[in-house]
Amino acid sequence: MTVGVMRKLAVVAAIAGLALTLSLAAGTRAPAVAATPPIGSFPVWTQQSPSTFTGQLAPAVGGGAISVSTTAANARVAETGQQAFLGAQTGFGQKFGSSRYQSYLTIGLAPTIPPATHGADSITTVTLPALPVGWGFAVGDIDADMVTIGAVGGGSGGGGALTAAELNPQDTGGIPKLNYCDNASPKPSSCGTGTSFPDTPWWCAVPAPAPCNPAAPPLTVVGNGVDTAGAYDWFVPTVSVTTLTLTYHWLSGIPSFQLWIVVPAPAATVSGHVVLTDGTAPPAGTTLELDHADGTPVLDLTDAPVTIPVASDGTFSFAVEFGDYRVILDPPPGYQDADPALFPLAFTASSDVLDLGALSLTAELAATGWDARPTFALAGTLLLLGVSATVVELCRRRRTQG
Repeated sequence: MTVGVMRKLAVVAAIAGLALTLSLAAGTRAPAVAATPPIGSFPVWTQQSPSTFTGQLAPAVGGGAISVSTTAANARVAETGQQAFLGAQTGFGQKFGSSRYQSYLTIGLAPTIPPATHGADSITTVTLPALPVGWGFAVGDIDADMVTIGAVGGGSGGGGALTAAELNPQDTGGIPKLNYCDNASPKPSSCGTGTSFPDTPWWCAVPAPAPCNPAAPPLTVVGNGVDTAGAYDWFVPTVSVTTLTLTYHWLSGIPSFQLWIVVPAPAATVSGHVVLTDGTAPPAGTTLELDHADGTPVLDLTDAPVTIPVASDGTFSFAVEFGDYRVILDPPPGYQDADPALFPLAFTASSDVLDLGALSLTAELAATGWDARPTFALAGTLLLLGVSATVVELCRRRRTQG
């Protein structure tokens, strides 16, 4: 899997009756019932200097680079994506998948600025390559601060500036809640031990009275002024964007905010079925292991190798980003591949739907439970007795003859 999305595999439960519209052997595509939803691909961030960063996108989404520069800011790359992430329960996660283990930026005011006076705002400039329609970004931990969003590109405002509608803020109705700590499992480590996370930011499209106070300029995500955990907002621009400018303003304490950028990567639904050689369903516990083309395991969001369950009727299905992979059939004890030369089975995911066809299992030859050692021991004893009897008989005859 390509860099930056190595752990973004989305494995789904096997679905009986799934429309299989592409034959691996034929390699020809039939009309799919529905396109496979894309999988979110996050850039891999690298800090070039204390104030500059580069985000490298995966080849599957164009392979471009994002450049970021900050002023009057204390910024850092967060590589692990465990302290803060937008989980599957968030609106962002439902669209793009969880950002757990994905790199993001943390941006705060420069430490030389006293919190009591807070001084000038920090400004973060994000220069973007041409991104596919449907890309998005999120700003998180917006509580004791606020972030004004300026975007330039194909917008209808002056100079190509995007309007509030073109920025396309999401979840403004509050369902699901704009808090990545709420209803989260697993929960980001920055959320603490609490169970209730009520804080959410305000989206101020235009200057407005409370709840957007203190008076905010247009296009601003405004916190409630108290340092909490998990409040975030996210956007899916409807027109092209070449530059984002994020102006960060202090409200209280020593706050910071987080920035995620995500691009939808094309994905395929890979399906097939496992059968015994007599045509019956496979035994319970049959799974598939998914590997990269080079044989290394594909990892899930917990860094564990991906295993794909086979349903009781033998069907299996999983979604994966476009690319080259291979699968290995892993039957339970007492069974083996009917055609071991077939595995590992290599395939290329390059269309909405891919059918791997039928994968066969056969029962191993049953063990008889017979232990030959007692038999050989008995034979040896009988042979010894026979030799002894022969010697005795020869001695008797010699005495008789003498």
